[in-house]
Amino acid sequence: MDEYSDSYLKSFGLAEYLESVQGETLSLAATNELAHAYMKYADRTPSEIASVLAGAMRYYNLEVPLIEGILTPAFWEAVAVEAGWVESQAPETAQDDPALIPAADWQTRQRGSNDNEYQIYRDCAEDLGWPVKSYEQWLAS
Repeated sequence: MDEYSDSYLKSFGLAEYLESVQGETLSLAATNELAHAYMKYADRTPSEIASVLAGAMRYYNLEVPLIEGILTPAFWEAVAVEAGWVESQAPETAQDDPALIPAADWQTRQRGSNDNEYQIYRDCAEDLGWPVKSYEQWLAS
């Protein structure tokens, strides 16, 4: 696609098509094609499709099929993977993100000795009206 077409689609989306179907109820196939067109030609991600469709529904008085979740990002992420529009990507977890993995030498910051820590705990527990553990119970917890 040439630079003009890219720029036009990013600025106006699929306005001409949407104007031609204004006021109609789109079939599931037409809704999927519209979503795929936005991804392919307007550089939208699957998670953006829900808000793009919601905007098109308001602006162009369109209706989409009554399918549970059709206006949620999760719905379009699943459709995009199932249809082969994108590759499946597992959600990131702490194990995948090095910034969230504690360093090997990490430990909770201490405010002195265990005796000092226990005294802080005891004072706070008493102030809050909590039952206070013995020093041995506190160490074991």
